[in-house]
Amino acid sequence: MEDYDIPDVEKIVVEILKGLVKPNQIGPLKLETFDQYMMLMYDETAPEMDLSEYDFIQINRRMGYLTETMTDISGLDVQVWSKTRSRSVQLMNEVTKRILDAEGYTFLGFQIDFAVTLNGPETDRIEMMEETMTSKSFELHIRVNWKD
Repeated sequence: MEDYDIPDVEKIVVEILKGLVKPNQIGPLKLETFDQYMMLMYDETAPEMDLSEYDFIQINRRMGYLTETMTDISGLDVQVWSKTRSRSVQLMNEVTKRILDAEGYTFLGFQIDFAVTLNGPETDRIEMMEETMTSKSFELHIRVNWKD
């Protein structure tokens, strides 16, 4: 039987979105990302920061299956937290462009065959705060990586 690696969709999407935010402002762990965000919100000793310091991207695979053609079909939820609604929407627009433009390219050794937006964006103001979270869902088809 031939051997292959199944793609880690979240790591691949972090690679696709590299440079939109700092490395510690993107990832799949909701609690870790949210904790970083909340620490900024309540740090009264922090000097005035550039608004980009408040930009966070959370990536979560929410479903998926491996087809008989050895393609991983996966759903992906992306949330963007920003200080203002306009920043949140602008950052989500850049996320969308990069994910959709990834079709046909290889990231971390995995070929992306298909990328589409499923729904969104949905924008919510975070309760009791002026910050905004925008969410969107995508579907990706990523080939397995065959081992030699």
